[in-house]
Amino acid sequence: MNIAFWADVAQIIAALAVVASLIFVALELNQNNRLEKIRQRSDRVGGLQAYKVLSVDPVFAEILNRGRASYSALQPHEKLAFSHYMEIAIPAIMSLKLFSDMSAVGAANAVNFSDRNMRALIDHPGVREWWVENRTSIAVGRPGREEIDGLIGANGEKPLVSSNDDR
Repeated sequence: MNIAFWADVAQIIAALAVVASLIFVALELNQNNRLEKIRQRSDRVGGLQAYKVLSVDPVFAEILNRGRASYSALQPHEKLAFSHYMEIAIPAIMSLKLFSDMSAVGAANAVNFSDRNMRALIDHPGVREWWVENRTSIAVGRPGREEIDGLIGANGEKPLVSSNDDR
């Protein structure tokens, strides 16, 4: 066995080490991506909890109930509070769909839960009124805008279609 043979063996070992290193890096990137997705999901679930907790406050609950009935009947400061609530609620509910593949109850159940919550949130005359007035200026993102437009229309004119098992 000469030196050329050992050089060839060393090159093969070096090539295998490079391949092994690349596989390791790919696995680490995959794990880091998954951990980041879990962190984002956790943040979104926190947003979902935050918007639900707001409605426990009696003063805000009263604004919310009146806003659902008629957005135009709210005072300017109440409209601002109502808008902020909606801007928290819509992305929080949308995140259930976005992260449905990580749901403990299964992706289909998470999407169904998201759809039911979105319908329950927007199926009020005052919310439709709020949507028409604010849909282009609010911070709900394109997916949120498309979701609500699909349900009630850009002008709030579409009747909300729901089945008995959605309620």
